[in-house]
Amino acid sequence: MKKLNIAIVHPALDIYGGAERQVIMLAQNLIKNGHSVKIYVSKLVQKNCFPEELEKIRKNIVVTGGPGWSDRAWLVSILAPIFMLKMAFKIDKNHDVINAHNPPSNLAVYFYKKFFNKKAKAVWMLNEPTSWKSSPKIAQKGLNKFVFKIIGKLYNYLDEISAKNFDEIVVLDFKNKEKIKNIYNKEARVVRTGLDYKKVDPETFNELMEKYQLKNKKLILTVNRLEKQKRVEDFIMSIELLIKKNISLKNKVLGIIVGKGSEEFFLKDLVKKLNLSNEILFIGSTTDKELTAWYKLCDVFVFTPINQTWGLTPLEAMSFGKPSVISDGAGVIEVLKNKENTMIVPTMNPKMTTNALEKLMFDETFYKNISKNGEKYVKDNLSWEKYSKGILKYF
Repeated sequence: MKKLNIAIVHPALDIYGGAERQVIMLAQNLIKNGHSVKIYVSKLVQKNCFPEELEKIRKNIVVTGGPGWSDRAWLVSILAPIFMLKMAFKIDKNHDVINAHNPPSNLAVYFYKKFFNKKAKAVWMLNEPTSWKSSPKIAQKGLNKFVFKIIGKLYNYLDEISAKNFDEIVVLDFKNKEKIKNIYNKEARVVRTGLDYKKVDPETFNELMEKYQLKNKKLILTVNRLEKQKRVEDFIMSIELLIKKNISLKNKVLGIIVGKGSEEFFLKDLVKKLNLSNEILFIGSTTDKELTAWYKLCDVFVFTPINQTWGLTPLEAMSFGKPSVISDGAGVIEVLKNKENTMIVPTMNPKMTTNALEKLMFDETFYKNISKNGEKYVKDNLSWEKYSKGILKYF
């Protein structure tokens, strides 16, 4: 196959997120296979976004300036067309392929194709549609109604025009494929995401054990951006219910929350109100080594979003043999089987999440079967090499 000159465009690499991991690993695999790759982002905060992996491709990253996910959502919403136009100006003009990832990077591709390089093939790896269309209340957060209406009209206009100009749109699941058809009236290709299989660093593992005094604790983990659509409050309430129903678990169960986001203060306040300060631990941002250790340390992983088009973190936990409890709001459930290799619960239902946790914690045979089957599924079916080959087909 011809070696390509590829531009990967993403709003920012400043948080631990599934899309950010995907961008980094795609770039690594494309470079490994001899392609020329540059990643264009408005903002880079390496320490907050898989620093060890980013370091491997740091010279391939171009920072064009502007806000990122770690800034206020309303700031990103208002400035998106401006800083995406700025990004388009700074993208090299000789790329064969320009590959957008999360919105609003599609706007940068639109401006690039319109003003600078009409011949470049445009491919949109659309993990989820813009919140202006899929979750307007989230897009409006921090904006008054008048500003929201004006900015929303402009953004949606540019978003729809940009979608028409993509040669290919790629999604991770059939749930999102249907959304793209309804929103843009375009057919999307489905390519499953990849997965890391990393060894645990014993020193990091032991450091976490000692720092947080985890010996003899049952750890229930979630790894999320702390945003409304992730429903981390359901995780917190399920821990509360679990302890209330099983008083013997008091001081033995510890809920671990890894991640940061706009809901952090709300969630910490909820923990205080529920008197769970000794049962819930907020870790914030973490390193790759620490994240890997947390997966190994936990007993069960919980992932209960309202509307998630895929869901990488539960699969990462499963790769360590840890059962995952996943809500039916996550697109990843379309490749998993309830009570065979995972536990699927209704969205926004802490009671059912608690029931799933009880089943896993008190039925040892069931726990072992879910653990073994989940680990086998992800290792047999998902890798970053497979994902990169799948995307490359449409380049």
